[in-house]
Amino acid sequence: MESQICKQRKREAKINVKKSIKEGFKQIEKQENQQQDLFQIEMNSRKENKQLRTELDSLKFSKSSVEDIMRLADVIQEENQRLKQELDNLRKDLMNQKIEKTHLKQQMEILQVQFQNQQQKQIQPIQRVDKLENSNNLESENKRLKDENDRLKILLNISQASRPQPFM
Repeated sequence: MESQICKQRKREAKINVKKSIKEGFKQIEKQENQQQDLFQIEMNSRKENKQLRTELDSLKFSKSSVEDIMRLADVIQEENQRLKQELDNLRKDLMNQKIEKTHLKQQMEILQVQFQNQQQKQIQPIQRVDKLENSNNLESENKRLKDENDRLKILLNISQASRPQPFM
């Protein structure tokens, strides 16, 4: 029994040692992660410091550069005002052109109607001439048919007269 208790204690001791080792590794890993985080924070700080130094250097303007910027701003403002005026003039011109375009469209429509009316007037005499020609053709055809009819009547009368009459 004592040997079993000893074995049991040895097992528990081994288990406790293994747990301690695992916890030690976890703590080491945790410390390594913390060191990496600190290193990353330090690198980011250095980058940020460098950016801030660069920004500070760029913000150190001399008095003359500020005056140059003010003069340039005045020139740009004058140019902007001139461009606004030019834009207003272009808008007015555009409106005038739209009005003129509308007026021209109306004139074109009126001219189209006049042209169509003129064409219709020119077509009517042509149609009358066609009607006259057709009328003349009909009259000559009618006269020819009458002559043919008269000739056939004469032939019919001649043929009836030359035929012997039946006795009554």
